[in-house]
Amino acid sequence: MLIEKIDKIILREKLLNRDERLLVCVSGGPDSVFLLELLFLLKDKYKLDISVAHVNHCLRAKESDCDELFVRRLSRKHDLPFFRCRAVINQIAKKQKTSIEETARMLRYNFFFNLCSLHKFDKIVLAHTKDDQTETILMRILRGTGLSGLVAMQAKTCLNGFTVIRPLLAIEKKEIIAYLKKHRIKFRQDSSNLKTDFFRNKIRLKILPFLKKISPQIDVNLQRLAEQARQLDSFLDGEVKKNYSILVSEGYSGNFVFARDKFLLLMPAMRGLLLRHIILKLAGDLRNIDCKHIQIAEEFIADGACGSKSIDLPKGIIIKKTREYIYFQKGQKKGQTVPSPDKYKLPLGGGVIIPELGFSFKANITKKTCFAGKKPAYIEYFDCDELIFPLIVRTREFGDVFWPLGMPGKKKLKKFFIDEKIEGHEKGSIPLIVSGDNIAWVVGRRIAEFCKITGETKRILKIEAKPLNPKP
Repeated sequence: MLIEKIDKIILREKLLNRDERLLVCVSGGPDSVFLLELLFLLKDKYKLDISVAHVNHCLRAKESDCDELFVRRLSRKHDLPFFRCRAVINQIAKKQKTSIEETARMLRYNFFFNLCSLHKFDKIVLAHTKDDQTETILMRILRGTGLSGLVAMQAKTCLNGFTVIRPLLAIEKKEIIAYLKKHRIKFRQDSSNLKTDFFRNKIRLKILPFLKKISPQIDVNLQRLAEQARQLDSFLDGEVKKNYSILVSEGYSGNFVFARDKFLLLMPAMRGLLLRHIILKLAGDLRNIDCKHIQIAEEFIADGACGSKSIDLPKGIIIKKTREYIYFQKGQKKGQTVPSPDKYKLPLGGGVIIPELGFSFKANITKKTCFAGKKPAYIEYFDCDELIFPLIVRTREFGDVFWPLGMPGKKKLKKFFIDEKIEGHEKGSIPLIVSGDNIAWVVGRRIAEFCKITGETKRILKIEAKPLNPKP
């Protein structure tokens, strides 16, 4: 019955597809041994190609070696490829000045990710259970997690670009133990699980039993909380991405910028979530970034003091501020001036702010190209299908050529500037809209011949350039 129950979960959550290559992570304990047994029983149904991965942390001397030997023999029994990693975690943690738990976790995942890259596995399969989920939620609450942390583990997720599934996440450990005993399937017992040296063990052995005396349904309540958090987090994630696309501009030089006044108009909760999203994109993850850092960043941005200032956050992140704009950068020393971003993406259906050039830009598909009077110099229309996306906003570069609208051929951009009687001091600040290797628009001057609207144009792109500080 248990196998059928989990198979229904697999089908409902779409955890497995036919003909997939799976890397199953097996420690030798009851949960992972059952997971391997489960997948082996489903192997023919889904046409699965299964391999086994084991990490020997060398924390329990001969006991750890016996675990490794047990998993090796189990793999051989099922005729499955076996991969193992052996590392003295105590020494690594001491050298890196990190906890043993965190060091072991990072080592395991890096090992699994490397195997997936090398052997092209489709998914990593982990044996986390309902009990593990309850412990994780409680651990995160005690550590002061935010809403996203309450979501805890999910049955299917993506880590570092790799798909990770947890088919046992809705199954209790007692169900697994009962199955293994009924079918006389051997497994290993980790003696360190009975010690309270590690935080998770303290939760499992002391805190949860105490809480269950007060609230017998604590595990059910925590699971319900996690599900509600997951639904709310999914909604908020969409809202954050929507605000990000409207407010934040990404530079090719690796910086992010947004208008300070527009940011401050957001609800306080959305401001914090948006800052987390920017930091995540800049740093790759949010480890070592907690609530106090987000609060520091918000207070820094809200402070209306004049002049350009900066603050440092963990992971080498620097936030710089002017009167009107906020910059996020990585890897630069405090005190450096904000670098001019040479290139910015102009997304279709979105916009970009470039304070250094004094313009913001928007690009949208439209059906109209007419004006009641004279067309403004900073609005142009293009044959969308003749352009290469994403469009790039930049200033002139050495060797640039341009094919002006109405001209028989290309000319050097330098010559075009001379013909247009553009003063020397202006040439380096005029924005250019670039499509692939071709200049599509010398902003405020002329578009290119190759992307003009014709009788065969099917989609019209409207680009609007707006001066940030228009002259009176």
